Amino acid sequence: MAFLLATWGLDSGFVPSVQSSFAKKLTGAHTYLQILKEHLTLFDDKLQNCKYEQRKKIEALKETTNSMVELIKHCIVLQQIAKSTINFADATYQSSPWEPVINTMLTLNLLSCVSESHACLPYQLDLY
Repeated sequence: MAFLLATWGLDSGFVPSVQSSFAKKLTGAHTYLQILKEHLTLFDDKLQNCKYEQRKKIEALKETTNSMVELIKHCIVLQQIAKSTINFADATYQSSPWEPVINTMLTLNLLSCVSESHACLPYQLDLY
């Protein structure tokens, strides 16, 4: 059995790489989320001491940043769901009764992202 797993590339090195890949992606998403949250507090500080025109720009940036924070939170939840549905012991996917609901939520979220302005933002989060 071990020979077959090694032949197919599913030897013992496969599982830790999948686990570390998920861990790295979750850590990266959490780090990016913290950076955006720090920027939100900076926006609040700048809003107190600025002129009307600057206030409008900063409020627009703050609103966009809030949207990005919510999207990143959603991505983190989806990554955690994906991580929990993979059985790392034998590297197989275990389907969930919630899979159609999750797929629908993801599709609706992606459609709303495309229709809103943050699809064109210069920020990119590499989750994959």
